[in-house]
Amino acid sequence: MITPYWHRLPAFFRFPLRRPALDLLMLTVLLGVVPLILGLGFLALISALVMLFILMKYGYETLQSAASGEEEPLPLAEAMSGEGYLLPLKQMAVIICLFVVAGWRAPCPRCSWF
Repeated sequence: MITPYWHRLPAFFRFPLRRPALDLLMLTVLLGVVPLILGLGFLALISALVMLFILMKYGYETLQSAASGEEEPLPLAEAMSGEGYLLPLKQMAVIICLFVVAGWRAPCPRCSWF
């Protein structure tokens, strides 16, 4: 028998607070914020992109394992090993294209053709 989602909803919100997922979130916040605080602009951008990729890869792997019935978050080493790097890379490309197009189309005071 399948449990209704409203009975499993509290467990859904507690999922990121379990140990492997919480460690990854803390690591990404730390590695994403430290270069920004130190004023390392380009390094902060690269660090943020790498951390975003790692979060997406872990998220996709965790989603796949949860869909197959796993109740616990995957360990980071298990989620980062193997295949499955193409989907997060495609999503990163879409996000970067979105920011490039949005930055290109952003109104500027010198542009009279908008």
